[in-house]
Amino acid sequence: MEQYIKNIKTCLPYFKIKDFELLNTGANSVALLVNKEYVFRFLLERANIDDYIKEKRFLDFLRSYIKSTKIPKLNLYDNSDLPFTYHK
Repeated sequence: MEQYIKNIKTCLPYFKIKDFELLNTGANSVALLVNKEYVFRFLLERANIDDYIKEKRFLDFLRSYIKSTKIPKLNLYDNSDLPFTYHK
């Protein structure tokens, strides 16, 4: 998990990490809960970055139509060895 934390610190130097825990490992990604508030997901294979891009676009589209439910606003970082998303 150290590589994931290092990547967060590199891409988000202003983001202070107080604590973190592994949420789950899926077929395409690893999910961490950081500061008991933010979900970070890291791709296991860079080749799957299109999945994150499609998911972000879809959620952005849904958010404009569905107001009765909170839809996560994904932040996508693709400028590293380990592309990741995070949201509250």
